[in-house]
Amino acid sequence: MRPIFAAFIALGIASGAHAVPRAFQVNSDVKSEEGYAIAWGIPGEKIDFDKIASNEKRTDEFINKHIDHIHNFVVDLKTKKILLDLGEDANFSLGTVRIGNSSSLSLKKVSIDGLLPHQEALAVFEGYRWTNSVRHILIIDRKKGAVVKVDAVDVNEKIAREIEKNLPKDHQASFDRGAHFLTLEKAGDVVNVEINSHAPKKEESVRVNAKVKLTLNNDVIDVHVLSAQNQE
Repeated sequence: MRPIFAAFIALGIASGAHAVPRAFQVNSDVKSEEGYAIAWGIPGEKIDFDKIASNEKRTDEFINKHIDHIHNFVVDLKTKKILLDLGEDANFSLGTVRIGNSSSLSLKKVSIDGLLPHQEALAVFEGYRWTNSVRHILIIDRKKGAVVKVDAVDVNEKIAREIEKNLPKDHQASFDRGAHFLTLEKAGDVVNVEINSHAPKKEESVRVNAKVKLTLNNDVIDVHVLSAQNQE
């Protein structure tokens, strides 16, 4: 069984409005993103989350029994469907108990050239203290109800590498592609990127604002930096 890190926090417990078994519970401490959210549950099971959360003993028993089977999901709040299973070792809150570890999950819509009008792209971020990365990119087809997962591992490297090329030579040496915090913001048909490269216990850090064009070609995302500027 993996280590459990619990912190008691003040959370309101829902009254009977949704006191029925359901496939997932939205993470209350993660901001939803325009109709999408990070949630948790047990794959293939429906759970009465409110009943379990209403009693401290019941909450403890549920966590002790199921902790190794709980997964995080990306969910569509409109259709109430699970779009992606993010796997176990989940972060979640139940009653007054917060379970998690040093990682965090978040969502952000992004602009990708090559999508159809009824398609949209959603980036799934995973963070670890001083760093984060795009873990997955989902292409969601609203018309067909289909979801395509694009491997985003190389997207992080592409963004960092292309931004590094636009930096002055004296800043490139302190720009660590593997230790940065990345922020993406949809802006029309481009993506505004803020990337803060900072290695712990080192004084050097580089913060860059950039405009990036993402293009989908044969299920591969290409990255083109339109502009990049150091922030002193």
